[in-house]
Amino acid sequence: MKNRASIFALLLLLFGCKDELPVQSPQTLAFNYTIHLFGVVNADTLFADSAQVAVDGKIAGIADSHGVFVTPLITPGEHELSVTHNWFSNYDSVCRFEQIHDFYLPLQLRQTLAFNYTIHLFGIVNADTLLADGAQVAIDGKSVGVADSHGVFIVRSITPGVHGLSVTHKLFSNYDTTCRFEEIHDIYLPLVVPLEDFFPLKVGATWVYRYDYTGGTYIPTGPTIAGTGTTTWSILSSQSYQDTIIFVCSELFHPDSASVPGLSSDTAYFSFIESPNHRITLAWSPPKTNLNFYWQLIDILRIYCILYRFQPSNGPDSLVFEDDYPPFGSNFTLTLRRGIGLYSYEGNNITGTYHERFYYMLETCTIR
Repeated sequence: MKNRASIFALLLLLFGCKDELPVQSPQTLAFNYTIHLFGVVNADTLFADSAQVAVDGKIAGIADSHGVFVTPLITPGEHELSVTHNWFSNYDSVCRFEQIHDFYLPLQLRQTLAFNYTIHLFGIVNADTLLADGAQVAIDGKSVGVADSHGVFIVRSITPGVHGLSVTHKLFSNYDTTCRFEEIHDIYLPLVVPLEDFFPLKVGATWVYRYDYTGGTYIPTGPTIAGTGTTTWSILSSQSYQDTIIFVCSELFHPDSASVPGLSSDTAYFSFIESPNHRITLAWSPPKTNLNFYWQLIDILRIYCILYRFQPSNGPDSLVFEDDYPPFGSNFTLTLRRGIGLYSYEGNNITGTYHERFYYMLETCTIR
């Protein structure tokens, strides 16, 4: 038996098997590695966003906005890694890629890296842009200059990263915080404008005005109405409609003399309309006479004069609006006082059929 087994083994060795088993080559081991690229400047972390990465001399791609780059499949072991970025010194070294697939690679900031940054300083009040011309600017606690007439200031030769930024201006609240200076060299910085009520519309408020009025018609020719007196405005009620507030008011007219034609006591009603952005306009309700104070204001506040209830609290106590409006040379001057409202109003109103000259000055007011 032993001899037969030996002979069979010999035959198998000489002639082989009819069906040979396939030989499998070992699979190649490869992974994706996540590289975090960053640098530290002034205790602040700067991401190497858009850094170009090469592996073993071949460009592999660019990092994302957070400085993160995921390599293509590479085998564990030593590979040459190159990183280039505008802010950082070139990195070119051999790195060992092992079982940990996330690793952090700190880069060195270029020693001479510094930029000029343009800061636009402004504020928004009543849909209007106020430029912070002459604003004092400080960086990291050190005064560096003032903004130009357009509210623009150029910060020169500072390194990217977080810096202390302070802005002071008489119309705006002080700005004092940290600001990140990055690759975009134009910074738009909106400042806060503290506001104060220049036209306090409240139920129960009254205004008493002294007037001097002259008026008449050209076509047909009519008598001239002239005289002096007082007129009293009173806010009777208010109601809200969507985002608009309507203040219903009365006007009580008191002429100094009732002997002049056209001058008599009269009461009329009108409304202040405050829009969502606090613009104030007027609406009237008949009856009216030529002497109703509010009548001349309606077209002015609706068309010629954009009047807002809230104005910068650090500005002047009085705001004066002056304008000439077509077609015949009419003009007006309107003055607001802080916390009071309409203080004075004067002008000439000339059309093809009539003319009038009016002057109103506040005597007393009660704001409840």
